[in-house]
Amino acid sequence: MFSVDINTCPPYNWASGHFNAFLESKLQGSKLINRSLNAMRLYNHPATSN
Repeated sequence: MFSVDINTCPPYNWASGHFNAFLESKLQGSKLINRSLNAMRLYNHPATSN
């Protein structure tokens, strides 16, 4: 995608690292939201839970 070697470009390396950390935190947040939604679903429908 980029013709520049990422390893020799510290600012880009730093920015991509922060962006990856940002994406990771977003993914963790969505996992927590999904988990809580599933818990609410099981709580509202106890008959369907295993």
